[in-house]
Amino acid sequence: MLSAVPVLRPELPAFTTAGERKVWTLLRDQLRDEDLLLANLRITDRRKDHEIDIAVVLPGAAIVTVEVKGSTVWHDASTGTRSSTAATRSSTPYGRRVRASTHSANTSRAIRGGGAEAGSGGPTRSC
Repeated sequence: MLSAVPVLRPELPAFTTAGERKVWTLLRDQLRDEDLLLANLRITDRRKDHEIDIAVVLPGAAIVTVEVKGSTVWHDASTGTRSSTAATRSSTPYGRRVRASTHSANTSRAIRGGGAEAGSGGPTRSC
């Protein structure tokens, strides 16, 4: 029996970390053949370039963006501090970066003719 393979773009992506490769492989092996798995998606708006490490499109259900980190990372929501095995620092929360990338993607789609409704798929959530 053949196993389902999602649509992959690119089919053989180049990753900068082993963590990105591992997440890609785990998702690729578990998604359905109608799902879309994207790597290293660059989104540009007038102010900044954004990169989405991995995006998963689940037709009729959701679009999920994944920010992959190469070490152990956790977040203290009460202080806005994020910590890792390398360092502890307070900076732009991950959720805000994900929302900025999502906003840029929605704006770009609307400008290209996707219409305002293209970006109104509901709230953006991050983990």
